[in-house]
Amino acid sequence: IALLSLGSEAKKYSSALIVFGFGFMTAVLGAAYPGWTWQSAGAFDWGYLLLTGFLGLSAQFLMTLSFVSLKSSIAAALGRSSILFSGILDITLAGYKPHPLEWLSYLTIVVGVFLSQQKKMPKKPVEI
Repeated sequence: IALLSLGSEAKKYSSALIVFGFGFMTAVLGAAYPGWTWQSAGAFDWGYLLLTGFLGLSAQFLMTLSFVSLKSSIAAALGRSSILFSGILDITLAGYKPHPLEWLSYLTIVVGVFLSQQKKMPKKPVEI
């Protein structure tokens, strides 16, 4: 529901402000989480965190623009593909081995995005 309301909110606020608001509230809530102990990060970890943050911010900004500009059905299909990309990151970076049902869900996402991009064929009139 929140993603679908972005089209109406974008008429009042800029996309950059909407993305900043989501990111800021996530950072505030994450820092205020009680009982969390922080671990010190090395130089590689900071570089990885900055790169991940930049890519996440860019992706969120582009997805916000897509929900403003595209039809909601197409933008929703693109939003679902983020699950696929996070799965690819888990497999490549963390060495995670997905369960067969997870592979099925990845395949379902790919097929769904593919089908959402297909143009409808015009119906031929029935000859009698």
